[in-house]
Amino acid sequence: MPRRPSSTPPTDHAQTDHSSSQSTPPWTPPLDEAQCEPWYDGDDAVVALREYNSDQEYDLPLHIKSFRLGGSRSCEVSVPGRGLSAVHCLLERRGSRFLVHDQHSTHGTIHDGRRIQVADLQPGDRFTAVPVTFLVLNNEIRIHRPLLVELLGTDFAPWSPDRLVIEAAKGLGNLLLTGEAGCEHERLARAIHAMSLLRNRPLIECSHIPAERPSQVGLIKRASRSTFVLSLTSRTPPIEPTFASMLFSPSYHVRVIVIAPSLAVSRRVLPAQNVDQMQHVWIRPIAARARELPAIFDRLLSEGDAPIRLANLTEANRARLLSHAWRGNWEDVRMAANRLTSIARIPDWEELDWRERAIALGIAKSTLYDWYKLLQLTKPLFAKSM
Repeated sequence: MPRRPSSTPPTDHAQTDHSSSQSTPPWTPPLDEAQCEPWYDGDDAVVALREYNSDQEYDLPLHIKSFRLGGSRSCEVSVPGRGLSAVHCLLERRGSRFLVHDQHSTHGTIHDGRRIQVADLQPGDRFTAVPVTFLVLNNEIRIHRPLLVELLGTDFAPWSPDRLVIEAAKGLGNLLLTGEAGCEHERLARAIHAMSLLRNRPLIECSHIPAERPSQVGLIKRASRSTFVLSLTSRTPPIEPTFASMLFSPSYHVRVIVIAPSLAVSRRVLPAQNVDQMQHVWIRPIAARARELPAIFDRLLSEGDAPIRLANLTEANRARLLSHAWRGNWEDVRMAANRLTSIARIPDWEELDWRERAIALGIAKSTLYDWYKLLQLTKPLFAKSM
């Protein structure tokens, strides 16, 4: 019988092959458990395409194995009148892989900066059936992308929601999120983690670094191969260099997302060289999004199943809402949308006195009066044609 290969390392008596390279050991030792641990081991199926930085989305049902993409209306992904070949490329499910095959198109198919005949696509990839660019989506991206649109807006270069989708889904680089309080940086950080390949690992959120070294080491180990969200304020003291060195060490495989009021604060608390290597995303305050505010209000009113939209307010009240400073950012805007929703459901609102209004809303009379005064709302609140 032929001898079975040994699974134990060779002893001094074992015959070795001196002709093999000295850099390749005759026996490969096992990796420890931490090194064997997968980054992500769940389903990562492609479920849709979205035109890059656009609202146009195309379903790719899982039970269908191939899709023609092109300008012809007979294609499963039909993009007519945009300069694509009739059948520009073929999208194919092959086991766990998702492939794009160019179909001898006139202008070609581009992936990763190169014209290709065939390429593997992963969620978060971008490819171009020239001249139309598409973003590849899985379920996680589909779920969380609307939050990115809400917090970033759609007209803010260079950080469009789809650029951040790619960074979240494909990148493992560190991110710095800055902006005013109330801009919901924490929600954005959680969405980034949920779209990443680290999403099955526990998210670690921290605003205070323990002083004891064992506790610091334990914190880093918990964050290993996961996302570590570090929230800073203008009062956060500088972080100890040894902890910062561990946090940003490649050996721990920690993706760091820092939330700070400003770049200056982050550079004061953390080593400047680490901060300068991060992708920096500034989240604009609500007051800087005047052109988007009507759509933001209407989306919030719709989410609350309100019987009104912003256009139902009088012109004067609508103008005051759109010009308000919104110093509490999303908290203030959501509260306004919620109160307007409740007010619109109360019969004969304008005929009630302040006490009756406050009782109907379930808040103190002074709270309601001060809110009206802060927003400079006037009677009547809604247009008569409502």
